Amino acid sequence: LGCCLRLASRSGLNMTGLRLAIGYAMMILVIYVAQVIGSVSGVTSFWTPCILAAGGVIVRLRTVQWSRDVLSFCLHPVWLLLVAGGMAIIVNGGVDYLPVTNDEFSHWLGNPVKINAFGSWSAARDSLHLADYPPGWPLLLALPWQLTGNVDLGAASAAPFVLHVATIGIVFDIVVFLARKRLDISAGRATIVGWAFILLFMAAETLGPLWPTTLLIEPPQFLGYTIVLLLMFISTVAKEDRRALELSAGVVLASCYLIKSAALIFAPAISGVFLLRLLLSPADRNRIRNALLSSALVILPVIVVAVTWDAISDGKGCLYSPMATLSPDALARAGSLDWRDLADRYTAALWEYTSSYKTPLTVVATIGMVAALVRRNFTVPLALSLMGTAYLALLYWYHLSCFGAFYFEHLNSIPRFTRVLLRTLHGVGLVLLLDMVLSVMARDAAHKHHLKCFRPRFVISV
Repeated sequence: LGCCLRLASRSGLNMTGLRLAIGYAMMILVIYVAQVIGSVSGVTSFWTPCILAAGGVIVRLRTVQWSRDVLSFCLHPVWLLLVAGGMAIIVNGGVDYLPVTNDEFSHWLGNPVKINAFGSWSAARDSLHLADYPPGWPLLLALPWQLTGNVDLGAASAAPFVLHVATIGIVFDIVVFLARKRLDISAGRATIVGWAFILLFMAAETLGPLWPTTLLIEPPQFLGYTIVLLLMFISTVAKEDRRALELSAGVVLASCYLIKSAALIFAPAISGVFLLRLLLSPADRNRIRNALLSSALVILPVIVVAVTWDAISDGKGCLYSPMATLSPDALARAGSLDWRDLADRYTAALWEYTSSYKTPLTVVATIGMVAALVRRNFTVPLALSLMGTAYLALLYWYHLSCFGAFYFEHLNSIPRFTRVLLRTLHGVGLVLLLDMVLSVMARDAAHKHHLKCFRPRFVISV
């Protein structure tokens, strides 16, 4: 599906990883429009993106200049990782998956099984658990089953794997682009830098294991958020492609909302970023127009999807509507509880998990964020900080006003909620840190007139 779009790079940024990521997001949106808005069958919603994707691939293959692009095409991690995953499946005679968590049985796999049994989301709606949660993930997990009609949990487990590969592809493309731009080196050397970085990136399981160990909702959340923030970052560097990158971030963010509605928190966070960008620069019509256009490209897609889902959903109560936490009953419940004790236990639980989960990665990624701020590239650090603050504040408020007595006492899945932010921080922060290192190396090389004197530092930095 990503090949259907004309993503002609004017800055020199390779769009291969972006094509897979935006194609993945478009697939979620197409299935949503087909099954939820259009009430078509699951089989039709399966073949629709397949036909569109086949057409896009044919068009893309006709436009590729094979004499020039064949090497970069063959050496790109997107294709190599997808082929490696396919070969591993063939060698092992398929993929088996055994669900072990309660949420998988009750919701994230339970609902796809019902959707498959009824033939479509609209037909299964009345029997679904928490049917008014955004349906993107259950629809996506059920998609490969439409080919045969049989439930195959192993086939469904490929969904987070492909999204992870797309994220790795974007990281690779960004690193190669930054290496060429900052250091003015050849494409071959930049490719080596890119591969060195992503191999270490994957070895550290920065975004978790490449092939998923569960089909819970967290991996597509932090993978999607990482893609959005990386696209926002690179749009400030590859300015010739800024509009295409911002719109792509908006499309991916809209698909993230269909995975989980917490993605909507990015809307005010991103608005705050562009507002601050206006305040810190001389005001004129062009700057105001550009800021408004950038904000609209990133935010409007997710708002449109959220409005359509709100019109379709019949959900009542705080689990479906944040505004319900401000009802008189919810406010009275929150006022009757010991909010200070909850705040103490909540912050202690957050600190305990944050300080113990992949601490070296957290420290290094935070340094990358701080380095970006020092270099006045505040778009991503500010967006993630505002989103994370609002996310954790809302989680605290939900413990007071919504989750009930049990979770007020025992706290609701703090590691799972917190891991979404931490892994997003890890994925984005490491890229920002590398950008800072490359920029410093470029300044050193400028003083020495060539880069060869800095090969040892180059290797250590990578």
